[in-house]
Amino acid sequence: YVKYEIQQSNGTIFTTVNERLATADRLRDSGQPSRRLLEQLQPAFNHNGGCLAFGPDDMLYIAFGDGGPQKDPPGYSQNPQIFHGSMLRIDVDRKDTGLPYAIPRDNPFYDLRKAGSEFRAETWAYGFREPWRFSFDSETGDLWLADVGQVKYEEVCLVRAGENHGWNVYEGFKEFSGEYRRAEEHYTEPVLAYPRSLGVSITGGYVYRGNPQSPWYGAYIFGDYESRKIWALWMGDDRVRQVREIANASEHIASFGTNEAGDIFMVGYEGTVFKLQLDGPALQMSVP
Repeated sequence: YVKYEIQQSNGTIFTTVNERLATADRLRDSGQPSRRLLEQLQPAFNHNGGCLAFGPDDMLYIAFGDGGPQKDPPGYSQNPQIFHGSMLRIDVDRKDTGLPYAIPRDNPFYDLRKAGSEFRAETWAYGFREPWRFSFDSETGDLWLADVGQVKYEEVCLVRAGENHGWNVYEGFKEFSGEYRRAEEHYTEPVLAYPRSLGVSITGGYVYRGNPQSPWYGAYIFGDYESRKIWALWMGDDRVRQVREIANASEHIASFGTNEAGDIFMVGYEGTVFKLQLDGPALQMSVP
C-alpha cells in the first residue's frame, strides 16, 4: 500500500492511496496495475501528511496533514467533511457499495454518518497539522503520532478513536487561533510538546519492544529532522514520566522503522539506514 501525490497537467495536486501487489515471494513488485483506494484534492504543495500502516486490528490507518498553506487559514483540520488533518481507518479486505474498501462499523463517526452528520465515516481522529510518522506499540496497541508544529511547538500524541487533537485551535498546549473553535468541543492535548529551541520538525518513531531486559524497553523513541536529536519517552499512569535526549544523529532524521524482533532503525535523509543498539545503558548507532 502506497500513499503519494499526483500533479495533473493543469497543476492540480491530489494525494492518492493505492494498493499494489507483490510477487509470490514478496520480494518485488508484480508489475500489475495498482488499485486506487481513495484520493484527496490538495489546496497547496505542503502539509500532506506522511504515513500509513496496518493496526493490530488489521485495519489500514492513513494520516493526512491539513493540506496547507501555513497556519491552515481555511480550517481544514477542523472540517469533518474532508480528509485533511485526519487519521482515517478503512478495511481493505472488504468493499462497501460504491467504494473500493469498507468502512469499519466501529469507526467513531460511522453511526453519525447514518444520522446525517457531516463527519466522514472513514475518520478515526482529527485535528492534526502534519502527522510525520505514526506507529503502533506492538505490546499495547497504542497509536503514537508525531505532529509537526507551526511556529512554536512540536507534538507527540497518543491517538484514540474520535479525538480532536486541536489544530489550528491549539498548537501544542497553547491556544493558536479561535477562528474555528466550536462551543463545547473537547480538544485532546498532546502527551509532549517541545519548543523550537530543541528542534523544528518532529519525526515519529516506535516504542521499543526488543530485548525485555533492556533499560529502553517500553520507551517511545523519536527524533527531530532538523536538529537531529533523538529522544526516549516513558509513560506511566497516562502521563509522561521521563524524557531523555539519548543521541544526536549524523544525518537528518527522515523516518524510523522496526523489524519482527523489535529492533529500531533510523532512516537518514542523506541516504543511510542506521540500527539503534538499545541493549545497553547507552544508545549506539550502526549501519546494518
